[in-house]
Amino acid sequence: MTKFFVPLCLLALCPWAAAQAPVFEPMPEGSRDAYLGLGVAHRPLYDGASELRWTLDPLVHASWSNGLFIAGSQMGWHLSNPETQSWPRWNYGPLLNLRAPRNANGSAWFLDDPRTSVNAPPERQERVRAVGARPHAVRTGDAARAQDNALDDEALGEASRLRGMQPLSIRLEGGAFANLRWSPQWQLAQTLLTHRNRYGQAWTGRLDLVYTQAQLAAHHSLCWSIGLTFANAAAMRSDFGVDADEALTSGNAEYTRGGGWRDIHSEVRWNWALSPRWVLSSALQVSRWQGQAAESPLVEQSVSTRISTALVRRF
Repeated sequence: MTKFFVPLCLLALCPWAAAQAPVFEPMPEGSRDAYLGLGVAHRPLYDGASELRWTLDPLVHASWSNGLFIAGSQMGWHLSNPETQSWPRWNYGPLLNLRAPRNANGSAWFLDDPRTSVNAPPERQERVRAVGARPHAVRTGDAARAQDNALDDEALGEASRLRGMQPLSIRLEGGAFANLRWSPQWQLAQTLLTHRNRYGQAWTGRLDLVYTQAQLAAHHSLCWSIGLTFANAAAMRSDFGVDADEALTSGNAEYTRGGGWRDIHSEVRWNWALSPRWVLSSALQVSRWQGQAAESPLVEQSVSTRISTALVRRF
């Protein structure tokens, strides 16, 4: 049962989730494991948004005895010795991660903004161009921000602090994971990922304490984690910064501070084995933005909550 449920903690790695360290152990020689599922999630439009939306998310996890694995938007390779039986022990290896793009309509895969689409009615396209071309005063307070939003909402409909911000394309990050397991239940999971953006080399580090209770009750297990995320200046400016040009086109206050502590987060995941091959996996994730991220004009509220549930089949 433990071998079955530990890999399911990886279902936290949905396409929209932050990159986490893999929390399962290397597979025995000649074996493989694969999980496919489909779930629904209620999550913010983007990191820091107050508005929530429902999404339909595929869940994919596969691992092989040679150490290769796929988990959601991640791919990695376990280099640690699978024959190690003593405690504590290290799991480590290289890791690749795909981050979802972000535009004026939020952050998600294959997302487009219908308000600026070339297929929109001509009168709406004209109004969108008019708002985009109009100079914006920098919003320096709640009253100014509310007035500016009211003017633009008449032309564009739903307000978004990403409107006028430069879109972020799909980002491929490379790095490594290193997990210290000192018992079958407890693990310290670490991830360091980097990619190149217009501000330079962006680095993001994540540290999570993970507890897995594989025998919560008959056919039920629980996986709980709490952790911190750190980012350097290039990563923070890309996700939470507003440069001078974006301040003019979006109306957000210019914001170009450095890196540091980004967030504190926690997740509880409950797995219910409906049969030997079918599992219902549900999770609650809570993040609180910290430091430079929390002070960004793009962040509408300091706490983000995500709820998801998925039906998963093991192959």
